[in-house]
Amino acid sequence: YNDSVCSVVTLETVLSREAYILFYQRDQDLDRSQDVEYVKKTISEEKKREGVNTFFVSKLWWEMWQHTSLSLPISNTDVACVHGAAKPIKTLETNPTFSRDFFPVKEIPDKTWFFLQNRSGGGPPLPSLSFCKICPPHTTEQQEDRKSYKDEFSYVKSMDRKKLRPNESWYLIESGWLTKWLAYAQKKKNIHPGPIPNNTLLSDKGLPLPSLQIRVHYRGLVPYVWNFLYSKYGGGPILARRVIDIYSPPTMHSE
Repeated sequence: YNDSVCSVVTLETVLSREAYILFYQRDQDLDRSQDVEYVKKTISEEKKREGVNTFFVSKLWWEMWQHTSLSLPISNTDVACVHGAAKPIKTLETNPTFSRDFFPVKEIPDKTWFFLQNRSGGGPPLPSLSFCKICPPHTTEQQEDRKSYKDEFSYVKSMDRKKLRPNESWYLIESGWLTKWLAYAQKKKNIHPGPIPNNTLLSDKGLPLPSLQIRVHYRGLVPYVWNFLYSKYGGGPILARRVIDIYSPPTMHSE
């Protein structure tokens, strides 16, 4: 077939032909592969040095950059305000040790930041997690904070589905964390769920631990729900499967 030529034909002509499907796969750009390897190597090497300046990037953007074939510009808009500081969150302001673990960012050496910035552009730069003094906090009172989680629960409930759409994957999540989040969002407990601890489902080699059971140890989320929770709470790693079975082959979305 010559797919480079298109022309208008009658309905009868279409019905008289045999249908076929073409599958295309994007080739991984060589420079792109080299960029990923260089960034990983740089981060590993810089960790061994003392006094290295660092920048923070959105964890959501970081995961997308690692797993897409395109070189995406840095996007810190979900964690940085227009003034170039971290978006203020009352909980994080009152507990500085809480910020590193619960703020959805990835800390990278300045050498890595400048490489990514020169390569792809984007921003804004976020050299520290100091909260903006100009922007008002996202929440000013505990009551408002809990209301936002109630709204969050309603949103997640409205987006949840029992079936996947074509080409979608299930995203597995540690059951204990989901239980904590539900209790907090429904005001049953006043304990923040923290980052998603999917790493507890894996061995040191990144393989699923033996004897894990669905619902007991993990559950499946549709993409919209996973992306919403993951972008807000961070954690991971991403565990994507075609079926809700941690021992089934991972899809291309997994880390």
